[in-house]
Amino acid sequence: MTKFKEENMAEKVGYLHNQAVASHKEGKLEEAISFYLESIEIDENQPAWIYGNVITLLAQVGRLDEGLKLGKNAETLYPESDELYRGIGLLYHQSGNIKSTVDYYLKALELKNQQPDWVYSQCLENLIKLKNYNLGISIGEQGCNLYNDSMWINYHLAELYILTENWEKATIYYQKLEQIIPDFFTIEENKKKEALIKKNRIKSDQYQAIQYYLKAIEANEYSIESYLRILEINPDNQTIIERLTNFLFTGEKLNIKIKHKLEQDDYLKLINLFIKNNNKHYVFILGKSYIERYPDSILEIKVISCILDV
Repeated sequence: MTKFKEENMAEKVGYLHNQAVASHKEGKLEEAISFYLESIEIDENQPAWIYGNVITLLAQVGRLDEGLKLGKNAETLYPESDELYRGIGLLYHQSGNIKSTVDYYLKALELKNQQPDWVYSQCLENLIKLKNYNLGISIGEQGCNLYNDSMWINYHLAELYILTENWEKATIYYQKLEQIIPDFFTIEENKKKEALIKKNRIKSDQYQAIQYYLKAIEANEYSIESYLRILEINPDNQTIIERLTNFLFTGEKLNIKIKHKLEQDDYLKLINLFIKNNNKHYVFILGKSYIERYPDSILEIKVISCILDV
């Protein structure tokens, strides 16, 4: 390649980079992606930040397969780029691959801990799903040192302390969250608090943390898994069971239906929960629904059929 052609190519690539950055700032994501990809087509040896930017944008617009393919190629060029690992982590987060999300975010954090707050919050969210609570607390505390007022880092840290039954720490982070977003929770009256403690025999030092967790569940329309987590801590809490059933079912008496799509494991946990609470009606509804949805689960169906006597 002649020096003249090299200069022309470098000039064109520089122009494409500038256009991509400008389009990105204006919110024209697809346009920015096109400029970035064109520069890579001209010469794949673009700086790591170019790959990091375009992979992140591909994740944001839902072009996940394209982003993952580009990410694999980029990893061979830049195995020590935190920007690249961050972008690939976002791709996996968007695709629902929990383990790979955590792996790539942890690689990014290992190379450089000053990542955007969303990297910390998404990493924590997925560590909770993996039940790696201790690592989650370590990463969360690190993130809080950088982003003390981050709503979601504080939120997930509070949840992690609930799940490890550190009531004092959980309460501290929930109170901090309440200061950051004053309207995040619904405030309950003291009489309700006293009644709930008495009714469910919750130790007073656990009460405040659990109540914050419940408010957080309600504020975010949280998943069935969240209710099941707190029932693991406090299995006889009838108030939480009532909230779970309101969240889970719709209709009355013979016309009760399940409102939410359930995973196989959720069905079995819920059936077990309602068996323990001697609520045969909900066991019957869940059992029949499970058999219809998972007809090939022979062992589970045998057990459920015995319970339902069908």
